[in-house]
Amino acid sequence: MIPRFARPDWWPGAILAAAIITGSWGWLIHSGEIDTIWSMFGVCNQLLAVLALALVSTWLINRGRGWYALVTILPMLWVCTTTLTAGTILITERFPAEIAKGNVVTGRLNIALTATVMCTVLAIVFWSAARCAGVVLGFVPVKRE
Repeated sequence: MIPRFARPDWWPGAILAAAIITGSWGWLIHSGEIDTIWSMFGVCNQLLAVLALALVSTWLINRGRGWYALVTILPMLWVCTTTLTAGTILITERFPAEIAKGNVVTGRLNIALTATVMCTVLAIVFWSAARCAGVVLGFVPVKRE
């Protein structure tokens, strides 16, 4: 790895990374239509909400305010369940249908990106649940700051 790319304040690296990401999304749209990424955008947007709710729940429990965490945990579980179900349908039905139509690269890329986002969010939710369980069970001290 090039050491300069590890520095977030190095402008050439930041510009190159932004160009690669923006160019990749542009290629996806150019290779099909906006519908190519629209469903994936919906899943990612809702999973971002799951991340926010999981992190706030963890923060509340770590601060000794576990009772208030129900306000964030219940919606998180609902959004997580519905969005992961939708993502599974995309991966198993919709994107394979694109591959069958002849959009092989786009379909496979959409499957890979959607699965990556779903697995990443699940990992963070499980980490959050483990941390919360540790605090509730007394293995991790509460930070009352």
